Amino acid sequence: MAGCSSFRAVLRGRTLRYLASSAMLALPVLQLQAQQHIYNFNGSFADVYGGPSLSPIGSGVLAADGYTFGFNEGLSLTGVVVGPTYTIAMRSRFDDVTNFRRMVDYKNRTTDNGIYNYSGTVEFFPYTLGPDVVYAPGQLALSIFTRDATGLFSAYVNGVFQFSFTDILGDAIVDASGTIVFFQDDFVLPNEASSGFVNHIATWDRALSAEEVLSFQPTVVPEPASLALFGLGLAGVLVVVRRRNGSR
Repeated sequence: MAGCSSFRAVLRGRTLRYLASSAMLALPVLQLQAQQHIYNFNGSFADVYGGPSLSPIGSGVLAADGYTFGFNEGLSLTGVVVGPTYTIAMRSRFDDVTNFRRMVDYKNRTTDNGIYNYSGTVEFFPYTLGPDVVYAPGQLALSIFTRDATGLFSAYVNGVFQFSFTDILGDAIVDASGTIVFFQDDFVLPNEASSGFVNHIATWDRALSAEEVLSFQPTVVPEPASLALFGLGLAGVLVVVRRRNGSR
């Protein structure tokens, strides 16, 4: 009987260690939930983590695989990218990449400054643009933009660094409206835009490191409900272990 009791103690200890390890694997997802917003456009404009939803601008078409927008249409998002330190990732394509085509507007369309596709390159007007042609008509590209606590703004496209500049005047910070606009151009010099398609937008309230950016791949993150079910399942198994041990 003593040997049997000892065996049960070892088994119980191994089971608890395994469950604890499994719970730790879920922690990065739980931590991301507090600082990240993900929009997968799988038939919805909702945030995977339950934050503010995207709002469509114009008469675009939302499908199970993404959102198609018309010329000078796009999306707006309020109450998410509001701080000076952040990351934005977006996987999208343009039908026309000639001249200026608006990508991101930080000032609710009140200034011409911001992020553009300029003849296939990425540019933060009026400061700097990338050296490479990275956008082609009808081809998806993954663009990632970061701004750190020092004001350093950096742009990457398809895993390749394009440029950095110090955002001294705060042109890369969302204004008091709290609204960021994607793809639709401003009122100052309007219609520098293109029709196109987007199937992923993600934001973080911190600047990802260069290593994190270069390794980032858009993925479907488990819904919060799935994480809750995991927690309930873990609790149920722990109850079973305790009952088998004769404890409450």
